[in-house]
Amino acid sequence: MKNVISFFFLAVVAQSAFAQVFIPGRPSGPQVDIRLCPPGRNCRPPIPGPRPPRPPRPPVPVPGPIPGGYGPADAFRDLSAHENSDEDARGNLALVNSAVQQTRLPLHALTRSFIQLQTAVGGSNQTQEARTAFGKVTSRARLDRLDDLTHALVSLIRSENAPSDAYSALELIDQAARVGYDYPQAAASYQRILEASGGSNQTQEALKVARLAYQVVQQWGLEEITQSAVQLIRAENSVDDAVGNFQLVLRVAQKYGNLESATYDFLSVLQQAGGSNETQKARANYRAI
Repeated sequence: MKNVISFFFLAVVAQSAFAQVFIPGRPSGPQVDIRLCPPGRNCRPPIPGPRPPRPPRPPVPVPGPIPGGYGPADAFRDLSAHENSDEDARGNLALVNSAVQQTRLPLHALTRSFIQLQTAVGGSNQTQEARTAFGKVTSRARLDRLDDLTHALVSLIRSENAPSDAYSALELIDQAARVGYDYPQAAASYQRILEASGGSNQTQEALKVARLAYQVVQQWGLEEITQSAVQLIRAENSVDDAVGNFQLVLRVAQKYGNLESATYDFLSVLQQAGGSNETQKARANYRAI
């Protein structure tokens, strides 16, 4: 009997010493008290096994055209509609895509610009010329809005006998654009000079006058310099005489600080001297006053 009591006493002491069971792999802290577990039940928490694999993530969707947007397929469709062959349309699309990268302008705007220029230079039979014109516009995209540049060059092309003449005019009016005038304004100024000079058959003469005008456009302003040039051209028999008169008037205006008065004074002296047949006499008299 004493042996049974001793065994029972030792069992109680051992159970009390190890009542807090530590399960490897689980957080430290209070664990399940085995003494509170009903007989016949396993109250030990299960030892966790390896974490189950995560379910595969859904694939990242590839971004497509924005609903209602304008993508390369739209651009190719529009370019193809104005070309004789898909090969030419592909070449045009490559040029437009390159311009998108260079200018950071929208694809739809550049496509529209190309088509407008292609129409102005003669349509699908003038693909190379259209590409040249498009390059003239995109190379100036930092100076003005694309629509304004396109409108200006289209207007110049329509005013001239050849696109190359329009490109020459565009290079001149760059000077006005660089001092704050937009390209449509500057193009309209040149067209007034061209018309006064005799139209598209007198491009070289008009360019001479415009070259003088735009060199001093920042000082006198676009409207004033254009008005002076047009008045002097119309008062003479030839544009060459008008160029000489314009040079003289600009020197006097620089000296006295008033272009409008300098122009008016010369025209008055020319009329008093006998008109356009007495240009040399008028210049001499003008220098004397």
